[in-house]
Amino acid sequence: RLILGCEEPELYQHPPQARHLASVLQSLSEGNSQIILTTHSPYFVSGVHFDKVRMIRQDRGNKCSNVAHAGFDAVAETLAAATGKKIDPPAAQSAKLQQALQPHLNELFFANKVVLVEGLEDIAYLTTYLHLTGGSDEFRRHGCHFICCNGKNYMPNALAIAKELSIPMFTIFDGDGDVNHDKFRPMHEADNRAILHLMGGEVSDPFPAASVWADNFVQWHTNFGDVLQSEIDKTVWDKAYGEATKALGRPDGKYGKNPVHIGMHLEGLISGGTIIPSLKKVVEHLLAFASR
Repeated sequence: RLILGCEEPELYQHPPQARHLASVLQSLSEGNSQIILTTHSPYFVSGVHFDKVRMIRQDRGNKCSNVAHAGFDAVAETLAAATGKKIDPPAAQSAKLQQALQPHLNELFFANKVVLVEGLEDIAYLTTYLHLTGGSDEFRRHGCHFICCNGKNYMPNALAIAKELSIPMFTIFDGDGDVNHDKFRPMHEADNRAILHLMGGEVSDPFPAASVWADNFVQWHTNFGDVLQSEIDKTVWDKAYGEATKALGRPDGKYGKNPVHIGMHLEGLISGGTIIPSLKKVVEHLLAFASR
């Protein structure tokens, strides 16, 4: 039997080679081998195999290091309480696929404080505003990091793991109260209730009439983009939108979720003196969370 210990295997590796090495080590660990790694790289940890990860945090006040672990049973119990469903371990192939499709979640294990959002478009709005208003350095200085879940339905998993690891979390998600389709509305309701349960919100009101502002989460009553657009004069919004599209060479397609277009669009609005109350308020909430 092979027992292999590696300290910082990511050293001197380009990202593609580091990913390949991580895959090789993962394959070895699934056989008659035990692999023990210490790392600062998200390539060598897995959000899917979270129960195999040990987080070590330095406690400067007590002059010691603390080890945190999120066991599968504990996370499954937390998720079951939030969703009302029994949680089973993912099958091997399914786990590998999820890992390939959700690489951002690995970064959860390396941040002091995490801001969880649904998609890259949310990060584009928030980081652009932080940068343009001078709040970016303060946000980073406190060890805060954005994690994109690539969909609201993945948020409860990340929240449950973070809760077991005692990672401070701030969550921003769409309530999607304007979605009335018979197929999708129940899905949004289930996701909203699960997230609210995990964040200590009001589970009995999954579709609030107005956006909810809490110390550790913001729930938009519809969705982030629509809320912001509703606060800006249509002529002003459309003018900045057109200028951003022109700057990108007028490519075909829609840009509602394009991070580059969102950043340029928002920069045009703010540089023109446009005030967006909800964006300003959510960033103030983020900076307050960061400084706690």
